[in-house]
Order: sequence, then structure tokens, then C-alpha cells
Amino acid sequence: IMLKIMDVKTAQATILRRQDWNDSPLSPAHAERSRVIFGEALNPEAAVKRILASVRADGDQALLDWTVKLDEVKLTTSGLKVTAAEIQAAYSQVDTSVVAALRASARRISDFHARQPALSWFTAGDGMLGQKICPIGRVGCYVPGGAMLLASTLLMTALVAKAAGVPQI
Repeated sequence: IMLKIMDVKTAQATILRRQDWNDSPLSPAHAERSRVIFGEALNPEAAVKRILASVRADGDQALLDWTVKLDEVKLTTSGLKVTAAEIQAAYSQVDTSVVAALRASARRISDFHARQPALSWFTAGDGMLGQKICPIGRVGCYVPGGAMLLASTLLMTALVAKAAGVPQI
């Protein structure tokens, strides 16, 4: 499939137009939750920056602190890395049909993202227009661990990053 090459003005008005996620006001519920967690109502970008800054400064201890604040789950540093024995024990606690469904989902997600075109392309004319595709070096996948554990969140973040060629997930 060939990509339709547009002039710069059309591209900027269509495919390159982005709404800044911070332009949308916080709902009252999100503002209140932000005040509880951060001490003030923060927009999404400010909240993520605050979390990343604390993790960069305090490492694993910050991860443990944020897990308590966000998920109300208390972990220890020894619990951050899951052992092979813990993984095997977890399989025995889950119905085999659920495991089969998760494996099928993982296969489908991986197959879908492996088929996505990841082609860099550029055109010159009224300026330079195009896209460069290259994976970032490392991603972290946040999978909430509170009242509702969502395996789909892990599948749809880690497998997409893997398909994109991210070397450290």
C-alpha cells in the first residue's frame, strides 16, 4: 500500500494535527484524585513528569512508593523481580482456559503489530515532509495492580513495544 503524499499545508492541517492532551480540563474526579496523590491538581504531563523525576532520583524506592500511592499495594524491593518459581506457581492458580486465551491474545497482538508498516519516508518540495521510524531505547509498562488487574494492559504495551523493536522493556 502506497502512502498518499500530501503537500505540507494539507499534512499540517490533517495527519500532523495533534490536540495537546493538557488542553482538556481535568474532570472533578480526576482533579480530586490528583490532589490526593500529588497534593495538587496536576494535568497528565505534570503528573508523569513528577513520577519520572522521583523514579530517576530515588530508583526502586520511588517505584515502591508510587505503587502504594497509585495502586494501594505495598511491595518490597525483593518483590519487584518475579522469579521463575513464582511464575510457575501463578500458572497453577489460573484456569487453563484463561491461560490459553491470554496466549492466543498475545499471539494475535504480536502478529497484528508485526504486520504494521514501519517504513520511514520523506519527500521534499515545499519543505521536507515525512516520518522516520525508529524504536526508542527503553520503555516501562505500567500495569495497574489495584482492584482490577488487567492482563490486556500488559499485552497491549509490552508486546507492541517488542514488535516496534524496543530493546529494553
